[in-house]
Amino acid sequence: MRMLCAATIVTMVALSGGIHAQTTPYVEYCKSLQATYRQAVVDGKPANPAAGEAGANCPTNPNGSIPVFEKVLGEMKVELPKRP
Repeated sequence: MRMLCAATIVTMVALSGGIHAQTTPYVEYCKSLQATYRQAVVDGKPANPAAGEAGANCPTNPNGSIPVFEKVLGEMKVELPKRP
């Protein structure tokens, strides 16, 4: 039983590393969108509460945050950073 638990943990860690490696470009793009949004607000564009929540979720849910930032920045008429 102990061997099975150890094998399960090793497998989970190995798989999570692969998933993390695949999502890294999306996390980086999300952070880039967040930086673009912050600069737009500093430059005088109105802040949007949805973008604040999206920014908080970038590290854990970039696929949910990216469309929010793209929509908000589009409404602000701000050019989006290049997608990965």
